[in-house]
Amino acid sequence: MAYSPGVARICMAIHHDFEQTWDYTIKANSVMVVSDGSDVVGLGDLGVDASLPACEATSLFLRELAGIDAFPLPVDSRDDDEIVNTIALCSSVFAGVHLTSIATPRCFAIRDALDARLDIPVLVEEQGTAVAVVAALRNGLAVGGADLRGATVAVTGQDTAGGTAAARLLAAAGATVTADPAGAHALVAFDGPVGAATAAGLAPGGVVLSMAGPSPDAAGAAVYGSNVASSPNQVTAGLVLPGLWRGALDVRATTVDDAMCLAAADALAASAHDEDGAVPADGILPSVLADDLVDLVAAAVRAAAVSSGVARVTPA
Repeated sequence: MAYSPGVARICMAIHHDFEQTWDYTIKANSVMVVSDGSDVVGLGDLGVDASLPACEATSLFLRELAGIDAFPLPVDSRDDDEIVNTIALCSSVFAGVHLTSIATPRCFAIRDALDARLDIPVLVEEQGTAVAVVAALRNGLAVGGADLRGATVAVTGQDTAGGTAAARLLAAAGATVTADPAGAHALVAFDGPVGAATAAGLAPGGVVLSMAGPSPDAAGAAVYGSNVASSPNQVTAGLVLPGLWRGALDVRATTVDDAMCLAAADALAASAHDEDGAVPADGILPSVLADDLVDLVAAAVRAAAVSSGVARVTPA
């Protein structure tokens, strides 16, 4: 009674109405976490087997912080078409695809191909980093009385996945993006440590985000952050991805667009404000474990998805 007639009824229901898959299977809350091992957590080409812990860590992070059933599925191939086809053929189980530890620019080529083929969100992990960068600069520039929209932001290392994603989203946020830090309002460095002379060459009140490890020589900038936990302002995708995915899944989004990412950045930036709306120079971002962070980001993403028309359902 539990298996044969019960399962058969659900199978037939889905056969007649595919949309019931969202209600009667694990699909609605499931994300596929994929790597090919070509750039494992910034350590380089370690191979597909070595990418499994990275995929597992991302899966656990999404589960623990956002209640998402994420599954690690490394693909043992370096052929873009084969990877895309493999993911697409397995996608019926999932409401989203999370690409991690894949070398650039291939990760974006794979994302774009999947985005065109599937009707579920496909996200490169470094897009979460880009959202965190936008949020950090919104608050970091505000410390000196500046606004990200219209500011000149130097992004070095734009050939990295993080640099590519950050430059694109900063432009969407209204910043002028350049590769030359001289005179810029902010510097986001993905290509190595930032020297004291480079930091001093920024405009007054300049913000330095060192995204390739600590830059002790630049720590005297008006606002300084890095991608390491020891930084007073840690800029990491971990601040973003649980809430971004939670919001996208809640509305059964068909994609993750710039509006959703910018909404996530706004929510992340706002979560660091104190009761008076102020932000300290050493607290431009909250902790990854901050109370309500996932809920705040998810709510902003849900609203943006509905406004963009990429939501299948509207939350109650």
